[in-house]
Amino acid sequence: MGGDDIYSASKGCAELVTHAYRKSFGMNVATARAGNIIGGGDWSEGRLVPDCIRALRAGNNVTLRHPDAIRPWQHVLDAVWGYLLLGSALLRDADSSEYAEAWNFGPSVEVPVTELVGLLGVPWITEEGTFPESPCLRLDSDKARVQLGWAPRLNPLPMVDWTLEWYAADKDGHDATTDQIARYVELLRG
Repeated sequence: MGGDDIYSASKGCAELVTHAYRKSFGMNVATARAGNIIGGGDWSEGRLVPDCIRALRAGNNVTLRHPDAIRPWQHVLDAVWGYLLLGSALLRDADSSEYAEAWNFGPSVEVPVTELVGLLGVPWITEEGTFPESPCLRLDSDKARVQLGWAPRLNPLPMVDWTLEWYAADKDGHDATTDQIARYVELLRG
């Protein structure tokens, strides 16, 4: 827990506060962390995929602050499925503290920034970032896999395909969200 950069340290602080509430007040509360989320609907400035989509649409290069950084990229639906499983377990066993812990929901494989940008098909340039970032972020999701039966369904290539599909539909004035949720549910059933 913790970390040398502000982002990582903030996650550690949140865990300490939640742990204190669990112990001090007997609260059965869990925390859940996902990897670096991608998927349709994110238009935030300074986030890799939305910046890449804007660059693609404008015919520009995307600027990468830390191109060699390794991140636990995952599709939003994989993270949401993990959160729903955890929430269900907490409700089912509301009088038990078995699930009132910290949980990670991350991908099976971490991918460098340049590999993700390459899968998105965006040319890039480098501009050194002024904000310090960890060169490698990883999540150990073994507990979620074993105790909740969770595992990501969308590995890097399908994850990127679904993301690009969503943004293409959006550009054409359509919302692919409902269709993608239905397809994801079919993956879970399959």
